[in-house]
Amino acid sequence: MLELLILTASRSGEVRQMRWEEVDFSSSLWIVPASRMKAKVIHRVPLTTRGIEILEQQLEQHATGEGFVFPSRKTRL
Repeated sequence: MLELLILTASRSGEVRQMRWEEVDFSSSLWIVPASRMKAKVIHRVPLTTRGIEILEQQLEQHATGEGFVFPSRKTRL
């Protein structure tokens, strides 16, 4: 997560709350909804080749392709 944060120059909260439906692999783009942006304006973040690799690795390891890209280690019941 830290490496992707650095590559995208985004705020930590935006990356922590990143969801799979915001990532467009075909366009190498991450679209952050206005509701999560400080300025309340939709934000399109281009993803580098390494950024896409990080997301693909995360998808292989954890994901169902739904929900948070970087889920919390703590589970809430």
